[in-house]
Amino acid sequence: MKNITFRILPFNSGKAFCLLVIFYCSSFIVNAQDKIHKVDNSIIEAKVIEISKTEIKYKKFSNQNGPTYTISKAEVETIVYENGEKETFNAENNKAENKQPIKPVIIVKKDSVQCIEELFGVKLENTLEKEGGVKITKIGAGSIFSTVSSSRAEKRLAKLSIYKVNNGKSVRVKNTSELARVLFDTYNHGISKIDLVSGKGKRLTFFTSDSRAIDISGLSKCQGTNTDTKKLSSNDSKNAGRIVEGIYTRSHNWTNEGTIAGMGLGVVGIGLVSIAALIPPGQDKIPIPPPNVDATAWTNGYIAQFRKKRLLTGVLGSIVGTAFSVIVYSSK
Repeated sequence: MKNITFRILPFNSGKAFCLLVIFYCSSFIVNAQDKIHKVDNSIIEAKVIEISKTEIKYKKFSNQNGPTYTISKAEVETIVYENGEKETFNAENNKAENKQPIKPVIIVKKDSVQCIEELFGVKLENTLEKEGGVKITKIGAGSIFSTVSSSRAEKRLAKLSIYKVNNGKSVRVKNTSELARVLFDTYNHGISKIDLVSGKGKRLTFFTSDSRAIDISGLSKCQGTNTDTKKLSSNDSKNAGRIVEGIYTRSHNWTNEGTIAGMGLGVVGIGLVSIAALIPPGQDKIPIPPPNVDATAWTNGYIAQFRKKRLLTGVLGSIVGTAFSVIVYSSK
């Protein structure tokens, strides 16, 4: 049998003794604190001084010579004392008492027509004409039409009825319900700019601050009966951006510039106009995408349509200018 020997470190070893003392003291310190477990799952490291019928008084463990704190028993679930003993304060009842009542979220579903009236700042009524339409009977202070300055313009607007909505195509509306349905459907397809057209072909956009189009992106804030919160795909968003470009900026008329280039440079002018058409519009000229679309795809669709329109008008102008120059030169 092998002899087993144990080597006992001498206590005169300073390093070993210090480590032993530190370990012992740290163990004592960790276990010497009371822990107050609150209902909200937070823990207070403390030295409990007094527990009354409704309150618990304690000092912070890290500052036992500091001030005395008081906490309601309703906020406390359990106290774990330094010796490991636990005291529970009817945790389930305390949780119920301490829990703040939850206020129900009430979503008021407004009538869609009311949503449109609030967005435009107007009062709408059905016309009594045979084919129907929508009449603006009142213009509020914050209305999109409040920029109408002259009484003559206001009277003209009052005589015009909304017959059509231009949302990339022309949609006939015969009453307020149809108008609201078309506008919500338009917005839900990512189209944030529209035109309102009267029976006489007069654009009501002419009477607003932005004569190019009417912004309906504010419908995102309306809990209307036709509201759709579904976000559009990238392809649908891109298509919507193209449509809005066609409504918001009716023409990028490079015909004059193209004609001049064609007359002066001939076929070379077509090339120059084509290159210039690739320049994107400035950010200040691009409307803010509505919140229900893929913003990047929507903006890309807008820019693509912008370039296409400039290219077509510019090339057309160059061809006309070139042809005109040839005719003039040949007649001499």
